Amino acid sequence: MRSAILPHRSHPEIFWLSADIFYSHPSIQQLSQLLLAFLNHGVVPERENSNAKMSKTFDHFAKLLNHSPLPQDLDPSPHGLSVVLTGTTGTLGAHLLEELATNPEISSIFCLNRSLLAEQHWHDRCVQRNISGHPERAMVEFFTVNFGIEDFGLDYSTQSKFTKSCDLIIHAAWKADFNQDLSSFADNIKSVLTLANWSISSTTRPRIGFLSSISSVGPWNPTYNSGQGIPEAPIEDWEAAPSIGYSESKQISERLLDRAATESGIPVIILRVGQIGGSTTTTQAKWKQQELVPSMLKTSRSIGLIPADLPPVDWVPLNTISKIVTELAFYDVQSVSRTPSYYHVINPRPTPWRELIPEVEVQCGPGVRVVPLSDWVKKLRTYDATEMKEVSSKPALKMLNFFSLVASRGPTTKY
Repeated sequence: MRSAILPHRSHPEIFWLSADIFYSHPSIQQLSQLLLAFLNHGVVPERENSNAKMSKTFDHFAKLLNHSPLPQDLDPSPHGLSVVLTGTTGTLGAHLLEELATNPEISSIFCLNRSLLAEQHWHDRCVQRNISGHPERAMVEFFTVNFGIEDFGLDYSTQSKFTKSCDLIIHAAWKADFNQDLSSFADNIKSVLTLANWSISSTTRPRIGFLSSISSVGPWNPTYNSGQGIPEAPIEDWEAAPSIGYSESKQISERLLDRAATESGIPVIILRVGQIGGSTTTTQAKWKQQELVPSMLKTSRSIGLIPADLPPVDWVPLNTISKIVTELAFYDVQSVSRTPSYYHVINPRPTPWRELIPEVEVQCGPGVRVVPLSDWVKKLRTYDATEMKEVSSKPALKMLNFFSLVASRGPTTKY
């Protein structure tokens, strides 16, 4: 794009053109409008204030919440517990489905996914893990949905199946991208709105278990709470989330569910999940190479530098996270409360990053140097994030905004 514009504008005039522009204007239409405004009228794009944008986004979706008084008598489930689970093709979602499918208290599971191959993935997993032969395996049904449209594009009879019989909704589906702008997560936020409205309209008032992220409140450290740690409670401060679309969308969704619980009495449990590591029980659930930590390690090997001052290691194994999530989600599942429960699902005994550096040095090979994270980020910025070859060998380029934030935010946040 830069080479196409240069014949018409000088280098100093296109100072604003960077890889970030593609993430903050994710559609062809948005990019076209931006370029036309610049070329025709000299309009240079300005970043909208993050807090204002979050507030406006929240207000938009909050207006769409249904309102219904809590029924005097809730309909109990006639035959065991019924669960709706989203995102079973994801690493955590697949483990959650396995936990649920082998739970004798659960009679049915409805899996909602974008992928047409979700059911095949589950069948393959059952064969690999010998789940299909489990005597108490729950009935599992799969539905292909579009999280960005009304009722996920499901017909009324299918939707009614969920709203009339469901006891618990676990929402794990989310786009994992640390570069994209808040506007790119509109479909994800809308999915939370849809699930909240399903619960509000249901005579069973199913609990919603929302898998949020610890990054939704990550750098929050107000002066009046200094050193006290972030509480397992709602944080009504838009400054709490870092200026990353992923984190901002999670915080907005938390507050939507909090509003729905307060106004309509749906039971809500919000799980702020930290960094998930590979499984400790199976080699079939290795840490995916495109995830945050493996990307950082591969990049360090490529550029010959290791960051010295990363936050403490509080990773939790995948199999442990899935057990924690299901246990918390099912605790007193048929109770109804207007006060959502919040939990920080992180390792309570973190290890200083510096203790892992010697092993990382061995893995990265001879000649590698340990440098401050700010220098590591500075070095990474010298590579072209639009070149596929560079991104392949240095995948942390996709997460440069995140690492820049970690480098600049100062003291480690306590949870």
